[in-house]
Amino acid sequence: MSPEPAPHIARLNAHTIPMIAEERRVLATLPHRLVEVEGATDDEALAACRDADAIMIISAYLRASVICELTRCRIISRLGTGVGKIAVAEATRKGIIRYAALDVFGVVNVFDAKGFPTDHPLFTLDNVLLSPHVAAASQEGAVDSRRRGAQAVVDVLSGKWPEHPVDPDVKPWFSLAR
Repeated sequence: MSPEPAPHIARLNAHTIPMIAEERRVLATLPHRLVEVEGATDDEALAACRDADAIMIISAYLRASVICELTRCRIISRLGTGVGKIAVAEATRKGIIRYAALDVFGVVNVFDAKGFPTDHPLFTLDNVLLSPHVAAASQEGAVDSRRRGAQAVVDVLSGKWPEHPVDPDVKPWFSLAR
């Protein structure tokens, strides 16, 4: 029986927002094959991500047309604000996302006396938590966020439960040791 191949990690935004040393240090703890591309087009993203076990993104789009073609993806780690960059509904249908915590209100004034629009489909999902954009408010916070995102990828691809799951009761479709 041949050994399992090293996990394939696709890192989008590799040119505009290169990986930092802390991300590389964390990923180095896991044998892996890293593909770094910009992912500016759906074709480029699909070529890099089709057979990826994990996808790391800062600001690239991961549209439904790409997500529906993913064959092995177990985790999408995204750092950034906004709800329109990843096709969450398609990733949920594929079983990649079981629960999402989205740090989304970077451009929405949640304190406006008149309220704010809640007609986005994500407001109707029970497995989505939406919060004001507060992450990475400092240089240290930004580095820590990227380190934690990389660590979550390493943990999941190593068969371990991530240190900071959003929902500790989630049932992954693959085996993870707690």
